[in-house]
Amino acid sequence: MKPLCIALLAATMLFGCRTKYVQVFETAPYPDNRMRAVDGDYVYENDSMRVTYAFWGIDGVMAMTIENKSDHDLYVDWGRSACIMNKTQLSYWVDEMHKDKVSYYRNYVYTGPTVIPGKAKGEVSGVPIRTKTMKDVRLSKIPAKQSLAESAFYLFPIEHYNEIDNPNLTVKKSSDGKGKKVDVWEKTYNMDSSPLMFRNYMVLSYHDDLTEHFVVDNGFYVSKFTETTQGDFHGKPKKKTINNFDYEMTYYKPVAFYKYVPKRLSLDDLKHKNPEKAQEGRQQAAK
Repeated sequence: MKPLCIALLAATMLFGCRTKYVQVFETAPYPDNRMRAVDGDYVYENDSMRVTYAFWGIDGVMAMTIENKSDHDLYVDWGRSACIMNKTQLSYWVDEMHKDKVSYYRNYVYTGPTVIPGKAKGEVSGVPIRTKTMKDVRLSKIPAKQSLAESAFYLFPIEHYNEIDNPNLTVKKSSDGKGKKVDVWEKTYNMDSSPLMFRNYMVLSYHDDLTEHFVVDNGFYVSKFTETTQGDFHGKPKKKTINNFDYEMTYYKPVAFYKYVPKRLSLDDLKHKNPEKAQEGRQQAAK
């Protein structure tokens, strides 16, 4: 399940002209989620429906596939459903009287290719680009034995995540795709220390009037931070394509995500300005 999406990889190389560093964020589900890992994705399932999650992409994408396993139509009430990042709650559907909310959502609204967990795998995988920034309808129907893919919000739309002052940050050596030794900075988290907690809260029903409904509330958190060079992130080139190379993508996991960091904000650059921090990191890694 290695990523082979050529289109976004070309875009990645364009970014490479301006940046040399990448931050990777691994995730874990809340322990009481009844979540399991299937082919690298997270899956929540009961007798009548299944939700499959993946987050891989720049800044992370709350991507899910909702599968109706039953013999009846399943309805999703997007008006009462939300994606919650730390203390920020984002409704999937906003009515006409409250369209001003979209301006508040602006950094979080995802308008790229629809990511389909459990289907295509890639640095970003998907189907045609959206033209809308929010859902057009409040209620979606998923016919019996069918599924619906949704990817509406970025998870962590900030320029970079700064861990230079963390006393538990460690640094180790790795080799990039060209065999060059590079520093890789790491930090692990539990639920109390994580920089990002996020939940997908959905209201669903098997009745179109929603007289009876049930809730799916799945939570996740960032469990590990890694900062490395772009060469180490890509790994070795695998083969030449029309526009570029396919790469091993060393850190690829469907339920991880990443962001590019300009050199001036990278830990490699900051450590030269503050060498004591770099020495502390090496000492932590040696323990």
